[in-house]
Amino acid sequence: MVNIVELLGKADNLRDPAPALNSRPAVLGMVISFLILAWICGSYRLYVRYFVLRCPGWDDYFVMLSMLTSLLLSAATCAATNYGLGKHFISLGIMGIQDFIRAFYICNGAYPMATALIKLALLFQYLRMFEPATKSRHVTVFFIVFTAVWGLAYSFLAWVPCVPVSAFWDFFSITDARWAFGSRDPEVFARSFESHVGINVALDLIVFAIPIPLFLRAGLLTKTRWGLLGLFIMGVL
Repeated sequence: MVNIVELLGKADNLRDPAPALNSRPAVLGMVISFLILAWICGSYRLYVRYFVLRCPGWDDYFVMLSMLTSLLLSAATCAATNYGLGKHFISLGIMGIQDFIRAFYICNGAYPMATALIKLALLFQYLRMFEPATKSRHVTVFFIVFTAVWGLAYSFLAWVPCVPVSAFWDFFSITDARWAFGSRDPEVFARSFESHVGINVALDLIVFAIPIPLFLRAGLLTKTRWGLLGLFIMGVL
């Protein structure tokens, strides 16, 4: 079986020009800009819910959690630019590669948490919109459970990719207790990321599709329809 470490340097691309988006200023600019925008929108939403309407709900708690995990993810991504993010892996050297993988470990752990929490925030917001005992509400509850299980499973696989965990970035730590993101088998390693991305995209489409029947309901006043659309857009932001 081919070890993923043995594949390092197999592709002769050291002389390829680095993409513009790989530069540290580009990474920091994009990450920090979107983080600030997300926190402005999230903070405004929480302010309205807690201090204006005074009706916070589970969706707001998950918004707060998603904001915190996004902050962790963004901070780790920015820190990774100090350890080789955007540079060719081979050029970092053994110790440099270990430092980068240690930073990547934080990013990889925070990402599945952030993606699951923001979906849960939207799904719990839908519970405010749908009447009890309706099909749409049952569908929403089902996907709340599914998303929670999916998020917990992949978050665990990301934070505990092997035993001991330090073996994830320490090349000198030998262990056979590896799985998913910590596997040295290229196929298992790749499928772990592919499966998470695939389910993530599918859930994104499902989450955005769930409220569509509500907007298209016959007899719904235009003013009410626009109000629901506004509520949905504010929740997404």
